[in-house]
Amino acid sequence: MFWVQVLNQGVEGSDGGSEVALWQVVAPPAAVVPATLTQWSHDVRLLRTGATHRVLRRDAVAAAVVSQWITAVTLRAAGAETRAGFAWPALRARRGSGALPALAEELLSTALVDLFAQPVDGLVTRCAGVVRGALPAGFAPEDEREFARRAGLAGLIPDGMHQCARFVATPRAGQYCSKACSNASFVVRKAARDPRYFSRKQASYRDRQKRPVDAARLDRAFSFID
Repeated sequence: MFWVQVLNQGVEGSDGGSEVALWQVVAPPAAVVPATLTQWSHDVRLLRTGATHRVLRRDAVAAAVVSQWITAVTLRAAGAETRAGFAWPALRARRGSGALPALAEELLSTALVDLFAQPVDGLVTRCAGVVRGALPAGFAPEDEREFARRAGLAGLIPDGMHQCARFVATPRAGQYCSKACSNASFVVRKAARDPRYFSRKQASYRDRQKRPVDAARLDRAFSFID
């Protein structure tokens, strides 16, 4: 889904400034004007808020949040193509009097239309992994709690971490956006069930490192073919 690609790209390499990370994909550094970047940040956050409400099955709320944006766009048909690293849909959207550069405006407005043009319920979810760093803007605290509850992470996320901000198209990738998120989720859940599990595991590893190497066992570890 195009909107999933766009919002997830905004999370890449981000320490909370996801709007800037995504902006760098569609505009050269010289094009950064404070007023333009402010509008861009506002629109990315609004898109993420709308997506959050749709994924949480609040379609009426999602439509209300972005109603002015939706009514301002015009649509045009174009051939599917790859541009700025995204696989674009054939139907494009943009606002006629937007403050953003053409590519940036078309990217976000097309993602917005794509968000409402196809079903989301049961097809898209929030990644159930956990990551460190600042959470991108656009997720309200009450929505964070609801996402955590649905992912089975309620009360499990350690301080300094948060649920991964990426969305996942579930038929393609299940609950996680990456193996790293899957592994991190396993660690958090395992530590919650058995708080001493990892300390015992580390102690066992350190104990093995201190043991003298068995020369005979070391010899058997190699074989040579003449």
